[in-house]
Amino acid sequence: MVSYAKQTYDSPNPIVRYAHRTRYKISLDLAKKLLPVSGKFIDFGAGNGAFLHRFSQIRPDADLTGIEPYMSIDYPDVRRVPDLGSVEPASVDLVSAFEVLEHLGDDDLARFFDNARRALRPGGHLLVTVPIMYGLTLPIKEVSRSLLHRRFSDHSLMEIAKGTAGLQVARAHDRRPSHKGFDFRDLEKQISEKFKIEIKNFSPFASLPWYLNSQAIYIAS
Repeated sequence: MVSYAKQTYDSPNPIVRYAHRTRYKISLDLAKKLLPVSGKFIDFGAGNGAFLHRFSQIRPDADLTGIEPYMSIDYPDVRRVPDLGSVEPASVDLVSAFEVLEHLGDDDLARFFDNARRALRPGGHLLVTVPIMYGLTLPIKEVSRSLLHRRFSDHSLMEIAKGTAGLQVARAHDRRPSHKGFDFRDLEKQISEKFKIEIKNFSPFASLPWYLNSQAIYIAS
């Protein structure tokens, strides 16, 4: 098993490492701006709680909660709840999902959006980052992932060619360990059905088009 940190912001690949560290910094800055004083912040798919713990050092006034079904949360300043559906309605100022929605099945994704909408206060925000698995960064990601995990890509060469050209690639049968075929453009449509998208950005190069970027970032209300 390769740790999440080594796959992302501590990756041995300098390109991958730069992309994820940029995304991480942008996420911290956006959360800081979006969360009101003494606001309640829930991170869906919080991992070991490291992001929320880092955020607590920037915003010690924040009320921080993590939702994480697989890993233990290692920081006492991060409260844990079992799922978003158990959160009191209209009680949360900010719900985030960083690099996690691409792993959800259709039913779980619909449930997440419904529960996030229910949990947010009027004026609250949803902050989402997801990988871009199409365009010119796809072959870079797949080569890096294959070398790191020491196994072949779950994309065929034809699928990598199609994805690089922006053409549809079938989703992986099991989405939990795979990004294959995930399309941020489809997710954007799903977000817009439940929320108003206020900001859409790309990372790490906000001034460049999506097909030259690694992540998509959404702020919705």
